[in-house]
Amino acid sequence: MRYCIRISLLLLLFSFSAGGLAAPATKALAGIPNFHTVAPGIYRGGAPTREGLKALSKMGVRTIIDLRIEKQAKRVEKPLAEKMGFTWIHIPMGREAPTEKQVATFLATLAKAPERPVFVHCQHGADRTGCMIGIYRVQVQKWPFERAWAEMLRYGFKPWLHELKAAVRSRARS
Repeated sequence: MRYCIRISLLLLLFSFSAGGLAAPATKALAGIPNFHTVAPGIYRGGAPTREGLKALSKMGVRTIIDLRIEKQAKRVEKPLAEKMGFTWIHIPMGREAPTEKQVATFLATLAKAPERPVFVHCQHGADRTGCMIGIYRVQVQKWPFERAWAEMLRYGFKPWLHELKAAVRSRARS
């Protein structure tokens, strides 16, 4: 009986410590889930609330790139963001790989940071955002795919989204 209790306690302890190691380190920013700094003047995360937009404004962010397809993004976030002084850019993405035009628009906007800080988001800041930031990492920052992939997973990218993953891998230097 004691043996079973000890084993159970060890397994419980291990599961807590393993969970802590696997959890991504997240910098909390009010009103923005999964918020992280990518590079000077480039930030990523999930869809911001009104409070999140205010926090971004205080940080000096000037441009928002919204990767969501939803029409609500244009109806709700765009007018609010523009009223607050942001430039709002919509690059609608689904589970398919981004087009060359989408990637070009995205990278051209990020190239203006840090002079014009940019916040990139989709709904949760994980899949579409992970793909586009992954492309930035391998194409602009010259990260190897494995490093970009590890970051994508750390921030919640779903590994079964093969087209988004392939879009990053295809742009990595061999």
